[in-house]
Amino acid sequence: MLGLGNRYKTKNSSGHSFFPLYSTSQSTNQNWSDKTLTRHNKQFNALLLFWNTQRSLTGPDSTTLEEHSTSGLFPLWTKRLDMPRNGEKITETASLLLRLYDYRRETPRNDDDKTYTRHRVLWRLYHKEMLGADTSTDIFPAITIDKKEAGFRKYSFLWRLYRYEKDPEAGTTKLDLFFIPLKRS
Repeated sequence: MLGLGNRYKTKNSSGHSFFPLYSTSQSTNQNWSDKTLTRHNKQFNALLLFWNTQRSLTGPDSTTLEEHSTSGLFPLWTKRLDMPRNGEKITETASLLLRLYDYRRETPRNDDDKTYTRHRVLWRLYHKEMLGADTSTDIFPAITIDKKEAGFRKYSFLWRLYRYEKDPEAGTTKLDLFFIPLKRS
C-alpha cells in the first residue's frame, strides 16, 4: 500500500490523500489581475463518488466578494451555488438521480428584478417555471397551465382539444372544445 498516501504543504497550499478513499486540498493565491484580491480554494473527495468544492474571492478587508461551491454524491445528487461579484444574479442548481429531477433558482441582488425558479422531472415530463408571481406548468404530453400576476389564466388539455383562456387586461375570454372555438369575447 505504499505510494497510495500523500501529504504536502507549501507556502500557499496544502493537502493530503489516501487513494481511493479520500483526498483534500486547499490553496490561497493572489488574483493575477488584481493583486489586492485573494482566491481561496477548498476541495474534498471521498471514494471517487462524493465531492465538495468551494472557491471564493476576498477583498483587501477580508470581505467575501464572490463565492462558488459544488457538491454531490454520484449518482444520487449534485448541487451548485454561484454568487458572482459583479452584481449579477445568485444562481443555485441541483439535481437528483442524475437528471430525474432538477432545480434552478436565480435570485437577483436588487429588489427590482424577479426571482426565477424552475423545477423539472425527467426533463419535460413535468416542467414548472416561476418568474415572480407568474407561473407556467407543463405536464407531458397534454396539460398546460399558465398564470400571470396581472390575472391572465390559461388552461389547456391536448393543446386546443380543451382550452380556456382569460385575460382581464385585454378583457378577453376564449374557450375551445374539440379544436372548435366556442367563445371569443
